[in-house]
Amino acid sequence: MFDLDDVLARFPERANDIRRLCLRDTHFRSICEDLGLAYRSRIGSGLPEDAGRSDAERELRALRDELEIELLAYLNARSDARSSGC
Repeated sequence: MFDLDDVLARFPERANDIRRLCLRDTHFRSICEDLGLAYRSRIGSGLPEDAGRSDAERELRALRDELEIELLAYLNARSDARSSGC
């Protein structure tokens, strides 16, 4: 299994759900893998948002933000389905 540490550190309150879904759901695992790669990439250098950043850095930050949103939406949808008995 890939290293989930960065993803779990970002969402510690959802760590159990993340671990469980990674084991059961290949699409969710793929989201986590991509997000982990984005976290491990060098983003920023302590500069204010977008100041002196390359286009590639801005694109990577946007991708990371989109993956975080997708991960949370997936978690919330699974949590809602579980709550309704599905």
